[in-house]
Amino acid sequence: MKTNNHSEIGWHMILGAIVFLMLVPIVFALSNSFKTLQDAFNTIFEIIPSHPTLENYRHVFEKLPFVQITLNTFLIAASVTAFKTITSLFAAYSFVYFEYKGKQYHAIEQSGRDDRRQNEIAGRGWTILNVWHEDLCDDNLFALLEDSLLRALGHRFRPSAAFYERQRLLRSRLVPGLRSFS
Repeated sequence: MKTNNHSEIGWHMILGAIVFLMLVPIVFALSNSFKTLQDAFNTIFEIIPSHPTLENYRHVFEKLPFVQITLNTFLIAASVTAFKTITSLFAAYSFVYFEYKGKQYHAIEQSGRDDRRQNEIAGRGWTILNVWHEDLCDDNLFALLEDSLLRALGHRFRPSAAFYERQRLLRSRLVPGLRSFS
């Protein structure tokens, strides 16, 4: 991979260190599985054991019902996966095809509204504001919309009593029309 600046090299070094730290316990456990008990408790860290042995693996397969444990694990994992898939399929079907009270609160647009309220187009200085019906009807959401609009315009604003009166008048004219439209 070709990098163009020093910050990318720095990020790659940080990510490499994180990967190394995540792999060390796995390598340590695998290395210890090939050591004798005395070598495993040795204070010197050896990735490749000086006297590798398969005795630990023989112990697992002879003393424990390893095959039965593995089959039980696969059986439970497969049944849970199948059950979750079927119930998710039924839930998705109901969300799409059935009408019920409160359906609008399950919409993707509703859950992602705050994340997508202000989308700035990089490099151009443009800002897109998404205005929703609830933004105009709910007092708290209207205040957030107002704040987003002022930030997009780059203004600091200290509202006066006259501003609140104009805001109340505007909303009293807008909201009834929106409610009859929706």
